[in-house]
Amino acid sequence: QIIIHSGRASRDAVFDLEQGCFPEYGLAKEVFEVYSDAYFEHGFCSEFCPCKTSSDIFTKHSISSREESYYKSRIYSVSGFTNIRQCDAWDTLFYEYKHLVPSTNLANFMADAENYSDCSGFCVKERYFYFSDVRKGYPQKRCEVGFPEYVEAVYKKVFWVCYLS
Repeated sequence: QIIIHSGRASRDAVFDLEQGCFPEYGLAKEVFEVYSDAYFEHGFCSEFCPCKTSSDIFTKHSISSREESYYKSRIYSVSGFTNIRQCDAWDTLFYEYKHLVPSTNLANFMADAENYSDCSGFCVKERYFYFSDVRKGYPQKRCEVGFPEYVEAVYKKVFWVCYLS
């Protein structure tokens, strides 16, 4: 006898992530709040947390002169960091917003989803891959779209359980 069972939690997570911008509950709200923190915009690829890449990886894309200027003004170093979680200043710079520091599980989920979906940011596409690897270059989309794709893909691969008896 073969019984196929699907995990309801995964479908709920996809539905939760499809709330759109400014989500009101659940995983989507947590992800939105983390990406909305101003530290990401000003703290990453800065003197507090230099990025382990160069501006060339971003400026080779077709971007506006304003964006090019932004990327060239950031701090890059061969001894820098590939993602925001590696920054020495992670806890210090988040001090005022401790409630927004993502748990390790949430940060790992965000890194995996960024990698899978080539996305960063929630309602607005961010300039960097903050949780996965900045060396990947310019994100292709915002994660409001990418995260449900990732959860759906994982759901199809992992959350189907077959019992053979």
